[in-house]
Amino acid sequence: MNRKEMTKSLTQAAMFYFVKKKYSVYEEIGLKRRGKLRADLVAFNFKQEFITIEVKSCWQDYTSDTKWVDYIEFCDKMYFCISYHLWESKHGKTIKEDVKAHGVGIMVLM
Repeated sequence: MNRKEMTKSLTQAAMFYFVKKKYSVYEEIGLKRRGKLRADLVAFNFKQEFITIEVKSCWQDYTSDTKWVDYIEFCDKMYFCISYHLWESKHGKTIKEDVKAHGVGIMVLM
C-alpha cells in the first residue's frame, strides 16, 4: 500500500471509529485563519468535546509535521492515527515518547 492509500485507509478507519461513538467528524478543518494550521480530522460530541486527529501514514509523514504541538491548544483531546506497521517499527517507541510528553493519544489501526 502506498502512502496516499495508507492515509486514506487510516482516515476512513478513524472517521468510522468516531462516528460509531456518536461524534460528528470533519476532514481538513482549519484551526487558524488562512490555513496556517489545518487538522486532518476533527470530531465533536454532544458533551461539546473537540478532538483533533492527525493521520500519519509513515515515519516521514510523522517527522515532517513540526506544527502538531500547536494543535493541542485548540482541542480538548488530540490523537495521532498511525498504522500497526509504523507502531511496531523501530520508530514506534519514539512516537510513543513524543506523544506521552505532550499528553496526546495514539490510535493504532491495522
